Amino acid sequence: MPTDPETVADICATVCKACNRALSGQDAKSGKFSYYVCQSIMKHGKDACDTPRLNARHFEEMVVGKIRSNVLTDGNIRALVKVVDEQMDGVAAEQRERLETIEEELEDVKRKLGRIWHFIENADDIDMADASARIREHRDRQERLEDEAADARAILSQRRADLDDVETIAAYAQDMSEFLKKSELTERKSFIETFAKEIVVVPGNALMRYTIPMPEDSRVPGRNAEDMALNGSVLSTVKNGGPPWNRTRDLSLIRTAL
Repeated sequence: MPTDPETVADICATVCKACNRALSGQDAKSGKFSYYVCQSIMKHGKDACDTPRLNARHFEEMVVGKIRSNVLTDGNIRALVKVVDEQMDGVAAEQRERLETIEEELEDVKRKLGRIWHFIENADDIDMADASARIREHRDRQERLEDEAADARAILSQRRADLDDVETIAAYAQDMSEFLKKSELTERKSFIETFAKEIVVVPGNALMRYTIPMPEDSRVPGRNAEDMALNGSVLSTVKNGGPPWNRTRDLSLIRTAL
């Protein structure tokens, strides 16, 4: 039994335009190859639909390759850098404001402690138990505020380190690309779900619908759909397959496609 938990069809809708039916997985009788097949063919035979079987391995490679090449463009990476920069600037502004408030409160605590010590030194009659309790209360508050100030300074210091070189953030995006090349399909699921809305298949062609318009430096600038020619490596000459399946038997090629 197949053990891999996801296929492209599980992650985004994959349908046959002629029948408006979903494409499902099917093994060849030999068990060596897997295919995406229109459900009309699976239920009513090979003459029920003109959409051919698609080699699962090559079809999945094509799908994830299109997403990767259109989404992880230089322009998108630069946009990511800008977004991260702006977000981190927002964090920095918040932490600077927080630090200023903490430092003002610390000054207030110090003033109150100073007044208490001045009163102790100059008063003739004083309740030392009450004075000690108030000193302890202010010192506890002072310690807490100093810890919070240290936290805020650490966040600001890290923010400056992260933004010292914009190229470092761009490198993070490149690391993401490398991760997508090597990870399991399940680990890339959220990435694919974010950008792939639907795949509509017709004989010899497929239309990938994206969830958002693609960047201007992609192969489909500003568009939210892209045609994919189904060439010989994707189209199958198999007329009859084995039993249907719902999970891909071998995702090794998908793991190298992204």
